[in-house]
Amino acid sequence: MTQPASQKPYIEVKPGDLITAESWNELQQHIRADLAANAEADARNVAELKEQIANVDAPKFGGRTPDDWTNDLDKRYIKRDEPQAAGQYHRYFKQLNRTVVVNGQNRIEPAVITHNLCRFPLVDVYRLMPLFSFTNVDGTEREIGREEQTRLGLPDNWKTVKFLVYYASKRDPISDLLYTEAPGDRFYWGDPLTLHLDQFGVRPTPTQAFDDLLNDLWGNMFDPGNEQDQFDRDAYGNSPYTQNWIEKDGVTVGDLMKRGQWPDLRVAVRPQQMPITAEPVAIGDRQVAPRVSVFHISQNAIEIHASSAVELMVLIRT
Repeated sequence: MTQPASQKPYIEVKPGDLITAESWNELQQHIRADLAANAEADARNVAELKEQIANVDAPKFGGRTPDDWTNDLDKRYIKRDEPQAAGQYHRYFKQLNRTVVVNGQNRIEPAVITHNLCRFPLVDVYRLMPLFSFTNVDGTEREIGREEQTRLGLPDNWKTVKFLVYYASKRDPISDLLYTEAPGDRFYWGDPLTLHLDQFGVRPTPTQAFDDLLNDLWGNMFDPGNEQDQFDRDAYGNSPYTQNWIEKDGVTVGDLMKRGQWPDLRVAVRPQQMPITAEPVAIGDRQVAPRVSVFHISQNAIEIHASSAVELMVLIRT
């Protein structure tokens, strides 16, 4: 309530004066008038406060909209995932396996990657190694028969597969071949399937068939429209254990989530970093890895040369 501006009595009374009916009525009139004035002043104050609050939620503050302020602060404090921005990370899967004739000599056709970063980025090259190899005591390759292949849970393309979806659990026999043992722990190879789906823009739905989801993943991973090479069907796949889910159960993504299997699905890949060198990597007279050279065509593209056929994972960073 608004305080009165004056503390003077409504009706001044001296010691010994009588309180009459007339003076009492006049006192009430003064009180009523003050209350009415206070109510009017309070109403004005409330209206002014509401107007001030409304101005706080106004479309503009300082002449700028909320989106203007957000965009300005984002540009200053948030790392944006945009072309030409610092901190970019791109990954490409490449097959250098086509032979061409240059000046009468057979050469492996180089791979060209258009990254459009408007700068000379750092380039790391990794060789995609086989996921499975079996050797005898003397180091020679050991033959695997059909019975042993089934026992180990190997797919039919086990000799050539470079990307494999499997269930990272002892229930999937192949998982015993796809891990690294460390003191007190077992590290399964590859990243969760969910991470690959996110990185390659695949958005699964609970009703989607698991088989269809895998087809979407491979299609995006090896999409030439995304500067990826279209790998042969022998280079990727899924374990026989997970294939059994597809053929016998016809599982959907939602089924795998309900059964608690979804988080443990992984995509095994075995990239080995390669030195970028002018000479092939050799032990004595035996070449053990092809020579790989990287050249910057411009600030927007690179070319990769290899001395012999090789499958690569290429990382480009700014």
